Amino acid sequence: MSEAMIEVKNFCKLYDNFVAVDNISFTVHQGEIFGLLGPNGAGKTSTLESLEGLRPPNGGTLWVAGVDPAAAPHKLRNLIGVQLQSAGLPASITAGEAMKLFCAYHGVAPRFDLLDRLGLTGKRNAEFQGLSTGMQRRLSLALAVAHEPPVLFLDEPTAGLDVASRVELHNLMRELKEKGTTTILATHDMAEAEEMSDRVAILLPATHAMNALNGLAMGGTADFYPWGSILTLFVGGLTAFRLAWYLFRWDSQSSERRGHPLMALLALLPYAAWLLIV
Repeated sequence: MSEAMIEVKNFCKLYDNFVAVDNISFTVHQGEIFGLLGPNGAGKTSTLESLEGLRPPNGGTLWVAGVDPAAAPHKLRNLIGVQLQSAGLPASITAGEAMKLFCAYHGVAPRFDLLDRLGLTGKRNAEFQGLSTGMQRRLSLALAVAHEPPVLFLDEPTAGLDVASRVELHNLMRELKEKGTTTILATHDMAEAEEMSDRVAILLPATHAMNALNGLAMGGTADFYPWGSILTLFVGGLTAFRLAWYLFRWDSQSSERRGHPLMALLALLPYAAWLLIV
């Protein structure tokens, strides 16, 4: 197993009395694309922003490339690349100026080639406020990877992108992975998470339970469960409902039980077949 680049242990995040993230733990290894899957409001962004040093945790410990984001966020400067849901760039800054500014901050030469690659050819002198939503997100991505950071955080990176830009983003992610970049991909797109991630975790808004769904290339850990387990629970619950229906249903007019044991037995067959499959 490769070196752990990101470690989250018993992490909690609160906003006043609202629990946004409750006691989650996971580890991301070097060169891994780790998918953080969940609906809006599940706590994906709160988790990422705490790992990026933008918000302090209310409990637990966080480590990114050997750095505690809460204690020394300034040390993460050249270690991470971040694409936020909202870029926050000045409205009048041009795409070219933004690239020069970000690269100067990180001490590298401007990467105008990334603007061309991500479909921003001819937009170098266009102001940020004049770019479409998709173009703004592509610019944010180019700025995030320009200094080739060892750790990359992507928060809903394909939202607002057209098909061609989405494909180019995925290709770029794969290239960065080959170079050893560790990526956390936060998304609510299950197809994207399955396609791009070595492992995927679900963050649920109600219980905030963390379950890994797919140990594709790296394999799972003790904290995580495979797709088959989740689907088995679903099929099992459906079977239990059908079993109760066939055994205990009543005739509303005669007030007599109409359930039949044979039908209940037949209800178990799909579940038995599913257990053989998984």
